[in-house]
Amino acid sequence: MTYLFILKSLFFKILQNRKSDFANRKWYKLLRQFIKVFGVQRIGCLVADREFVGQKWFEFLITKRIPFVMRLKENFYAERNGKSQPLKTIFRHLNPHQQRQCRKPHLLKGNKVFITAVRLPKDWLFFVASPVYCSRAMEYYKERWQIETLFKALKTQGFHLEDTHLVDRKKLAKLLALLAIAFVWCYKAGIWLDEKQPIRILKKTGNRLYSFFKYGFDYIQHLLLNSLKKQELKYVFAFLLLY
Repeated sequence: MTYLFILKSLFFKILQNRKSDFANRKWYKLLRQFIKVFGVQRIGCLVADREFVGQKWFEFLITKRIPFVMRLKENFYAERNGKSQPLKTIFRHLNPHQQRQCRKPHLLKGNKVFITAVRLPKDWLFFVASPVYCSRAMEYYKERWQIETLFKALKTQGFHLEDTHLVDRKKLAKLLALLAIAFVWCYKAGIWLDEKQPIRILKKTGNRLYSFFKYGFDYIQHLLLNSLKKQELKYVFAFLLLY
């Protein structure tokens, strides 16, 4: 029953590669579904890349009072005091590594948002928008990188999802739900193992030699392939019920 509830509580939608206008997006319905089950108060901050920006989408998030940090395209225009300018013009004076946060809102895509910009080392300008002034907007957006590490875990550095060659959307959605549970299981096991025997930290970069997921993934794989580790495997299975 517990696992059935988990499966029903995981929301996946396989989308076609379409233009990012609000009318063609079905992913906003996933957010409605999440809010219905868990409540809007469980959303700490919604982060998304440049494709997930639009007037009606921003209106939806602001109306629902959902905090967000969205990346913006460099060629977007923002308006303040009746003057509309490209973002790259507004923030053209930034030096490399310099960051600026506007304390007053701009009108962008028909909605008032607060814009934060930073100039990256290769002279790129990077912009994000939030519905309220947020001094940590860039920090929140950096959390989006975790989805990239999740993709690695689902693909080449873990479950090799692409090797299934599934094309049926319903079957793929179910498989993603199961892999999400497996990912959390491995991640929790990795944290537990790290508490017992910490992962080595690389002196040069300060990063771990490998991730919590990889630590747990290799360990659970070893248990599943070793018939003498049944008792230990039962203990590790309990992670899904205890956390």
